[in-house]
Amino acid sequence: MVELPLGQESVARTRKIIHVDMDAFYASVEQRDNPSYRGKPLVVGGSPNQRGVVAAASYEARKFGIHSAMPSVTAFVFDVAAGIAKCPALIFVRPRFDVYRDISTSIHAIFKRYTDLVEGVALDEAYLDVTENRQNIPYAFTIARHFQFLQQLINQEVHFITRLKAKAAIKYLKIFSYDHSIKDRLIQLGTVRRGAPVLTLRLIEIKVGKTNYSYITSVLHPQILPPYVVADLYRRRWRIEEAFYTVKRLLGLSYLWTGSINGVKLQVWATWLFYAVLVDLGDAVADELSLPFDRISLEMIFRGLYHFSVAQERGKADDPIKYFAAPENQDLGVVKYLRKPVSNLDLSPFTAPS
Repeated sequence: MVELPLGQESVARTRKIIHVDMDAFYASVEQRDNPSYRGKPLVVGGSPNQRGVVAAASYEARKFGIHSAMPSVTAFVFDVAAGIAKCPALIFVRPRFDVYRDISTSIHAIFKRYTDLVEGVALDEAYLDVTENRQNIPYAFTIARHFQFLQQLINQEVHFITRLKAKAAIKYLKIFSYDHSIKDRLIQLGTVRRGAPVLTLRLIEIKVGKTNYSYITSVLHPQILPPYVVADLYRRRWRIEEAFYTVKRLLGLSYLWTGSINGVKLQVWATWLFYAVLVDLGDAVADELSLPFDRISLEMIFRGLYHFSVAQERGKADDPIKYFAAPENQDLGVVKYLRKPVSNLDLSPFTAPS
């Protein structure tokens, strides 16, 4: 949720914005429409035999490091390369944007039940201005967790992950995992008071150090979405803000409210295009070095482009990927220094008691 001042005439009031980003949207639609795809690693995008790009990856594919914006050929290599040999054969599906557009329209109709001020950024992403909303709900946070809202998303087979609010009415139905560090259970959330629906969800509680974190998700099967993956996906929810922060800092930009929605869209799309190029280049360098993408510094990739251009002018380099991966160029700092060992994400659907 983002809060923006409305003006000096009403200091107490704030503009309340909900950012909705539907994770693995295209892949989830394909698995919904074709039951044979369910539970299998699936990629929506171009063919690996061509210069295609992954538009979306299912949760099953993400377990093996496959993600959106990755070149399709790289996703295919992840499937067959040594070290990832346990991954079942990837399913590549061509996008059906007409279908995604129809489903997106239905989901936007749900948003319109709360506010007319809906700004679609993409088929799977939107901003809702709920400062004045049709349900007269005072807080954007409440709307985002409103049971009717969540039920409507479930009816559209749109999955979500969010945090569990305090003092929620819970009935435990089934235990998937239970020990001192993690609890993964099937629950019923809510009561029938005021006509609110009772939702069947998964509650994942994870203890990190002395802090407990609670998440709820509409993905009911740990085999599809393991508990630690739920926490990891929620942790990554700020990636859109990360993109804007990175581009703004690297280019020294100031984002302006232009008074025109086209001007805002131009800034948004320009930022995403620039960031996508950096991600694509960084991912290719990571693949060349056989390293995880998170080990690559996009900032140093950007700053290293100057050194590559100089080397190119002198006839000493012609491929930026080979240039950044070369041992003699590691002083550019493209590979992040490990301050502490990287812990592997636990992908087991049912964690063993510790």
